Amino acid sequence: MSHMTRVQTQLKSLTAIYSTLQRLGFTTNQMDIDLTNKLSIKGYSGRVGNQKCNVRVKSRHHTGGLKTMHGDMGWELNSDGTITMHRESMDHQYASAKWQEKFMTLYATEKAKEDIEEEGWELEEEEELADGSIRLVALI
Repeated sequence: MSHMTRVQTQLKSLTAIYSTLQRLGFTTNQMDIDLTNKLSIKGYSGRVGNQKCNVRVKSRHHTGGLKTMHGDMGWELNSDGTITMHRESMDHQYASAKWQEKFMTLYATEKAKEDIEEEGWELEEEEELADGSIRLVALI
């Protein structure tokens, strides 16, 4: 049976999540971000549930949403600073170890780039290595 799944994460940056999703090929038409208000999440049947999020990938239930997704996928910033991911249980492709590994590699890169900018440093080089890892070089 279909249901929304909650995954508690160690992620700390909604903007790095949004940038990661762009790198994974999601377009700005397929995503929403709202850092101050919570967006509703639609499940398998298109019904809005109790889950809310700050970053949302839109499913087939939205104009312009992904036709291959059964329900929305979202990331919610909690009051304690942690981020919870919400996804439809039927969307197996986003639960696979391969997808999660790619997501986490790109998230770590985007978060590091945010930290580099926050420190006032300059990102000089970004290179994807043969093993799939990403090397960043910053000038301090």
